[in-house]
Amino acid sequence: MIGFDVTFAESDDNAQLALINGFARTVDSLAIDNPKLSDFIQDSRAKADNDRALLNALRRSSAAVVLGYFFHMDEAAVGYKLDKADIDRRLNGISASKYPLVYSEEPADGASPFIKSYAPQGNLDLFAAAAASTGYFTIVSDPDGRVRWLPLMIQGGEDLFPPLSILCVWHYLGRPQLAVRTDAYGVEGVQMGGRALHTDR
Repeated sequence: MIGFDVTFAESDDNAQLALINGFARTVDSLAIDNPKLSDFIQDSRAKADNDRALLNALRRSSAAVVLGYFFHMDEAAVGYKLDKADIDRRLNGISASKYPLVYSEEPADGASPFIKSYAPQGNLDLFAAAAASTGYFTIVSDPDGRVRWLPLMIQGGEDLFPPLSILCVWHYLGRPQLAVRTDAYGVEGVQMGGRALHTDR
């Protein structure tokens, strides 16, 4: 399996592709009808299109590909306020990779013990659709700025999502039944088939 700890959130800004597209528009405006020239333009466009090259590589891969994304934990991290429709659209883009099974115990005081996000920053839809899964690589640091732990689950909307590392292992093991177990204090552990990964709180 192949895991990317990077997010392909925007189209590649390719000057060569822009030049080819501009040339093609000029040819069209001059009404030049030359099949060989048209074939040359199409071939050049395909070779210069890095997004298409990545998409084709994802589709051709014989190994499962897991793409990374990250969560904005608050509005300040985004830099502007997202409306509900935009947040819902972003969550929908990662919904296929949520924990499929959740075994939970309700906290006595009704307060959620989970780490809640503001909104995900996912991949372009064409890449997400071609990947086997997408997992977050959101880093949570301690008050002193050091990173000592990784959350095995972050809540986005009403769903619970696993990190990139868990999904990479899950695909490597052949995608056994995947579940997260929670209790009143947070995540108790992750279950992959007969394997259990317990947390240290």
